Amino acid sequence: QLYAHGAGLVVWNVLMPEPDRMGGDDALAATLGKHPVVLSNVPGSADKNQPRKPGSAVVNSQFGDRIITYPGVIANIPALERPAAGIGTTNTLPEIDGVNRRIPLVISSQGRLFPGLAFEAERVAVGDKNFQVKLSELGIDKLRIPKFGYITTDNLGRIWIDWSQGYKSVSMNALPETLNGAIVIVGASAAGIANPVPTAKGAVWPQELQAAVI
Repeated sequence: QLYAHGAGLVVWNVLMPEPDRMGGDDALAATLGKHPVVLSNVPGSADKNQPRKPGSAVVNSQFGDRIITYPGVIANIPALERPAAGIGTTNTLPEIDGVNRRIPLVISSQGRLFPGLAFEAERVAVGDKNFQVKLSELGIDKLRIPKFGYITTDNLGRIWIDWSQGYKSVSMNALPETLNGAIVIVGASAAGIANPVPTAKGAVWPQELQAAVI
């Protein structure tokens, strides 16, 4: 439906680590095979399911522990993980006052580097097979998507969330006639289903945060 309304790329900011009790996984997997969709995963205390190996080229991989590191990654069930156009990590890193002002574009887990959801959406949108990272003893030295260019981050791979860039929120119940080739991030906004994220702008839905980062 989103692609019929002119979406350029769909990003699904909903984690699906368990089989659907209503038996809808086969239908969703078939849809993912027909339309490019970026799915999400989240850091965890241990791996769950089998996180798909991200497409990355890493220089000085021995310094992977110098960036934000987690014990594991919680992935989607294999039937959905496999056909996705990309997989990005949803992760916040609040400042000391609990407010999210910066967000990491890359994290590390068990010697693997995983792109953030917004970063992965950019990679898929421009059609690159991988992202590239140069590490040093201080952490991230350079980060880029070849067809997109270099992205300036701090040594932990974080960027400032720039709310001045803007985005538009729409309801699935009232889609505009055309989405004009936009990257469309799908997320829940019903009370009790998704928790707002504290930011310098105030509390926002997780999909709004990802939109600002993109």
